[in-house]
Amino acid sequence: MRRAVLLSLAVLLSPFTFAWADAPATDFKPDPRSVRRHGPAYRYPQAGWIVVHVEGEPYERGYQHGWLLAPEIASYVRCFAAMQGAKSPTEAWKVTRTLVNALFLRRFDKEYLEEMKGIADGAVAAGAKFDDRPLDLIDIVALNCWAEVVIGEAHLEARHESAWRPHARSAMTEDAAAAAWCPASNRIALWLNNRPSRASQQ
Repeated sequence: MRRAVLLSLAVLLSPFTFAWADAPATDFKPDPRSVRRHGPAYRYPQAGWIVVHVEGEPYERGYQHGWLLAPEIASYVRCFAAMQGAKSPTEAWKVTRTLVNALFLRRFDKEYLEEMKGIADGAVAAGAKFDDRPLDLIDIVALNCWAEVVIGEAHLEARHESAWRPHARSAMTEDAAAAAWCPASNRIALWLNNRPSRASQQ
């Protein structure tokens, strides 16, 4: 079965600097006590990385992703909100959500929206919150559109908005590795292994 990347990990790693790295060693055997599972999905630490494996249809992959990485996702929302408005992250996040809902949400293909909805639902099922409310699809889309939000004025001023689409950060390609850094949180490295369903591969 062909492997694919769930690059909606950019949803997860959004407001941060990316550094691509070599894959974790394939002969590594994690300590069984460190492995967290959810259905066919699992995560474990390896050499400073969080290795994540998900599989299935877009919503299923997203749900597994969200459930396994709920603390990290909630941390990234808090980080991005603080980056948007250090004096009042809650108010800044409300403005960001409004912007994302108005400009970006409806520009994603159905598959990406399903995957991001799964991430939100999985994260909420595992307890992810921001400002005492459960995360939702708009929070995840906002993380996925961090670059567009940050430089959005340039896009709007260019008057090419009708031809522009948000960058799709989920694709059926190879495994992905990324390191993320946020000034408001610790550095988190993530290796994501995704196995789409056979139907998704066609």
